[in-house]
Amino acid sequence: MYGGRARFQQVPPDVSAALLYQMMTARWPQLQGVRITHSWSGLVAMTADSLPHMGVDDGVHYCTGCNGSGVAMMTYLGHQIARRILNEGRPESAFAGVALPAVPVPFYRGNPWFLPIVGEYYRYLDRRDRRAS
Repeated sequence: MYGGRARFQQVPPDVSAALLYQMMTARWPQLQGVRITHSWSGLVAMTADSLPHMGVDDGVHYCTGCNGSGVAMMTYLGHQIARRILNEGRPESAFAGVALPAVPVPFYRGNPWFLPIVGEYYRYLDRRDRRAS
């Protein structure tokens, strides 16, 4: 399994798959020619404090904010929530009950307009660090 962000804008799954394949084979050339059977994309739940959160709202248990580590973190948080349901609220997790911080409304209304800017900044840092080493 290989994953990453192909672009900082929304792209169709076939475009994302081709870009990720190029990234994967650049990192591991021995995988050149390996057939990829599945590709998917989705939105990433980012939080203002960069932490995952879990809790209960109106009797519904939830977990959110895996900040790009969803496969591993959701597996862990899902297990923790199941344990809480079966044990009537116990055991506690470090991510349980931590207030979910609000995002200032003028800056974000559901469209991640800032991702290309942030992405270019980190690409710049990567290039700078590679030149320095």
